[in-house]
Amino acid sequence: LKYIVKELQILVGSRVDKIHQINKRKFFFRFYVTNQGKKVLKILLPGLFYLTEGGINPPSKPMGYCAFLRKYLNNSRVREIKQKGYERIIEILFEKKEKYVLVIELFSRGNLILCKEDYTIISPLEGQDWSSRSIRKGLKYEFPPAREDVSKITFESFKKLIEGSNKDSIVKTLAIDFGLGGVCAEEICFGIIE
Repeated sequence: LKYIVKELQILVGSRVDKIHQINKRKFFFRFYVTNQGKKVLKILLPGLFYLTEGGINPPSKPMGYCAFLRKYLNNSRVREIKQKGYERIIEILFEKKEKYVLVIELFSRGNLILCKEDYTIISPLEGQDWSSRSIRKGLKYEFPPAREDVSKITFESFKKLIEGSNKDSIVKTLAIDFGLGGVCAEEICFGIIE
């Protein structure tokens, strides 16, 4: 995500041209970038997120959450795109008359949460509840508990966390405790075996 977010900096200053929702968990955000034309941000929840210039075949009538996002974000400007620490969470700050934050969670089932600038939730794609937080309209958005930043961890700390884990496999420990997700955790373990 760190590198994708770096690539997405091209969208800072761009204008939201159109938002499309293809199905419950597939969104296309089309931006107009000055001197470069149209760029499309594809979000396929829970885990794919990339920039393309590819075409869009949207449904003839926008789905509910898409119509909601258009109301707030069409013709807005992108002011900032950032990753929350090492988490699989992207924040996009939009500005129209007011500022809005779109939080994109790329873990578990994935989610889009549109918030006011102060992180009061206007509406999530999907309401969710965990032991440590709830994603519901009107509540303050709370980030999940922070995980270890694997790009800064020492070998001793890594070893201690692995040995102290209550998960039944190394894959689950890497996926959950380090926030790497199942696919990345399996690939890491596969690479070690090779």
